[in-house]
Formats: sequence, structure tokens, C-alpha cells
Amino acid sequence: MRIRFPEPEEIKDPTPKLPGGVAKEIRDIITKAVARSRTQLEATGTFRFADWGEDAVLIFKLLAGGRLKQTYPDADALRQALNQDAEVALTHCIHWVNRQVLRGYMPSECHEQIEARLNGEVEVIVTDWWKLAADADTNPTAPSTPPPTRTRAPQTKTRECVEAYLNGVEEKTGVKVDKTDFWCRPTKADGTSWYSSDREFRAFQQEDPGLSPGIRKKFLDVLKMSPETFVVGRDGRRPASCAKRQKKDALRNPRIRA
Repeated sequence: MRIRFPEPEEIKDPTPKLPGGVAKEIRDIITKAVARSRTQLEATGTFRFADWGEDAVLIFKLLAGGRLKQTYPDADALRQALNQDAEVALTHCIHWVNRQVLRGYMPSECHEQIEARLNGEVEVIVTDWWKLAADADTNPTAPSTPPPTRTRAPQTKTRECVEAYLNGVEEKTGVKVDKTDFWCRPTKADGTSWYSSDREFRAFQQEDPGLSPGIRKKFLDVLKMSPETFVVGRDGRRPASCAKRQKKDALRNPRIRA
């Protein structure tokens, strides 16, 4: 799911509209996040925006904590509710933190990084729903084994190919993989990933006609890899890609560090 940026007039204190059962805890998270970031900024001239990802996950888990106890007709209905929780956590709560710390608009790279983390949290809960549905036999359409965690994307033939490929990798190697592993897989001669965000990969999955043939070929080449080749170096590619992205963020905004 793409979590939207708020309009300028929307960036205001979200706590009065938060659910009563978790409002105080979320208010405390926001207050501590602002205090921590301001203190770091005043002391060193910079701060860790990656910490806001941790704050967003805490807020999301508070909002989504009771979802599995509720009844949903299918996984998509649950995902829709969880996506709304993720939007509250990032669009309303963390953007409000950013406004109190930086006064300006949140850097897009920061938003996208937190968005990716929240999308992963959403899919973890959806996978748990499938497990419960299969165990309890309450959903006659549930598969015998839950599907792997996947990010949501428009339904295209390319998306189907990517997901089928990742399922095959897991079945053949026993290694749990997801779409982050896919877009980090096109690598340079030194073994580092070409990309520090999933922007190009999203365009590939959506079959965007504006995507360059060169980038498209890099991702098509991944689909031709054997499962064993695909997982080689997997554990090192994610942190390397994250470090590359954080370095770019720091260059664009010297007050922000990874």
C-alpha cells in the first residue's frame, strides 16, 4: 500500500481523534519522539530519523492490536483495516512529530522508509490471519498453508510472475524471502544493489510504460535466476541498501542522519 502524504493543513495534533483505548499511549510515544529528536538536534545538529520508524511501528501495533480478534470476510478486508491503521500512524502521527521537530515537510525518503516498514507489519498480521483461518477451518477458501508475506501492488501479470517466483524460491530453498529481497537483488559488479528504494521496482510491477528498458531488464534477469542463486548474499543486501539510502538522505538534508 502507498501511504499518502498529508496535505499541509492536515498536519496537526492527531491525539484528539485517536481511539480512546490507546490515545494516551500514542500521545506518550509522540511526545517522547519529539523530545528525543529535538534534544539530538540541539546537541549535535542532526538526529536519527530512522528512530521514527520504530515509533511508527509502536503506534501501528497499538492501533492494530485487536484486529485479529475481529471478524473479517476475507484477508483483503482485514488488510484494508490495517492499512488505515498504518496511515494514521505515519500520515497523521509521525508527520506531526516531523512538524514539531523540523517545522517543514518530511523528506520523501523518510516517508517511504517508514511506509515500507509499516507495509511489512501489515502483511505479518495478514499472514497470521491466514494461519488462524486455516487452523480453525473458519474460512473455506483459506489455502492449506498460509501465503508468504508480500507487499500489496496493483494486479498485473508482472506482479503475478514476481510472487510466483518468490513462492518458488521459498519452496526450493526453505529461505523466507519477500519483495524487498527481489528489488535489492539486481547487483553491480561489486555485489552491491543498484537500488536504495523500491521506486523502480514498483514501476516494474505496475508495468509502467515510462520505466527504462535497462531497469526492466535488470528485474527480468532476476526472474531467470535459480532459487539457489537468488538467496546468495541475501542477508547482506538489505542492510547495505538501507545504508546507501541513509547516506543519500544525509547528503540531501545535513540535519538528518541515519
